Formats: sequence, C-alpha cells, structure tokens
Amino acid sequence: MIYSPDENADFFCFEPMTHLPNAHNMPSGGGLVALEHGQSLSGCITLHPVVL
Repeated sequence: MIYSPDENADFFCFEPMTHLPNAHNMPSGGGLVALEHGQSLSGCITLHPVVL
C-alpha cells in the first residue's frame, strides 16, 4: 500500500501487505491469514528505487 496526501507532498508511506485493502470487512477475507496463538507469518520483499 502506498499513501501520499497529494501529488505535491514531499513524503509518502509504504506499507507491505499480504492482503487486499479493507480485507477485514470482506466476506471472503481478502487474503487475510488467520494465525493461531503462537504461530507466525513472514515474508520478504525487495525494493529497487528508480531515480527520475
């Protein structure tokens, strides 16, 4: 998920997600993974910045 308040902002927020936005309110779960007590979920991403 990428968020910026507008196109002229000097910052943005980047949040890696394993599910769709608003997944908590979707009947299908939107890709959320339910974990039992003591379980964990991990992942890996690679970012390649591009300078324009």
